[in-house]
Amino acid sequence: MLQAVHSSLGLDVRDGNGHTLVGFPFNPENRPYLHPITVPGTGSVLTEDAPPHHPWQHGLYIGLNAVNGLDFWCEGKAGLSPEVTGRFRSSPASLVVSDHDTTDVTLCVDYLTPTGDCILKESQSWRVALADNRLVLDLSWTLHAEIAVHFGRYDYGGLFLRMPYRSEHGGEVENSEGATGENCEGAPARWVRVRMPLAPDNVPHGFILMDHPLNPGHPVPWRVDYQLGVGPGRCIAGEWKLAPGEECLQRYRLVSCDNFLDNAGAETLWRNYAL
Repeated sequence: MLQAVHSSLGLDVRDGNGHTLVGFPFNPENRPYLHPITVPGTGSVLTEDAPPHHPWQHGLYIGLNAVNGLDFWCEGKAGLSPEVTGRFRSSPASLVVSDHDTTDVTLCVDYLTPTGDCILKESQSWRVALADNRLVLDLSWTLHAEIAVHFGRYDYGGLFLRMPYRSEHGGEVENSEGATGENCEGAPARWVRVRMPLAPDNVPHGFILMDHPLNPGHPVPWRVDYQLGVGPGRCIAGEWKLAPGEECLQRYRLVSCDNFLDNAGAETLWRNYAL
């Protein structure tokens, strides 16, 4: 059983025992994100908000680079000039429907120039569900161009997951094509699985992130950084554009996983999603 609870900080999706599964914090001047995301039945937190090594990263979020020459990734925290730093205008999370099995939440944000002009409107439609004691997050991500928008080629950008990586505990990443570790960086894949020991018991948990076959450029290259931050990046393959009034829809699924999910199991989960 899932339940949605509004608070002054945003919206929480909780399990039948009242424990938070997914938090949707709200800040009208920042992009929306999901944090904390927890392992069902354990309370271990799968996401990290504003780590010291990347203070502009927040749990599970969307960040973009080189959008008409503007940065919508670093939130002005990386020493970039204000003239190239984009701004955000977010709306509170909208609860579409919540029942015993699923909760649907919509997040909306405007991408603004430094002078406040809107160039992009973004809608994130999230479905939160539990299946076989695994957390399932489905995202339908829509970008609507208010003007002609050029997305430059960049080494990362799009949906991104920041987990609480600690070098002393390590972690692992592998993809659908059989690559592991640093060989996953920049490599096209249908899915990527990332796991690491989590506090308080240091038991490995993580996610399998899936790229839908109808997404533009599928399978796209993936960003995998030194702290095992992971995300699919259409921009890694090259530049792309939206004409005024044009929309782009992309879909993704994330499923929480433990150390017992092998590659065959991950492939089955992706096929169930893709078909």
